[in-house]
Amino acid sequence: MKRTLIVAATAAPCLLALSYPWRDATHGAGAALSSIGWFGFLLALVIVAVTSATLGLRRLRTHAA
Repeated sequence: MKRTLIVAATAAPCLLALSYPWRDATHGAGAALSSIGWFGFLLALVIVAVTSATLGLRRLRTHAA
């Protein structure tokens, strides 16, 4: 799980940077790359949040027992 967190946390800013140059594109390859970057960023952000919460809860359970 830690590896997943590291990969997602590294990919999130890269995907956001990918979406930025074509933010005003309405069609074509620029719009496709911008959409892939943006929605990939959102997915990576969700993965980071869920993985962080899961690891935090595991740590609390381990120390509480």
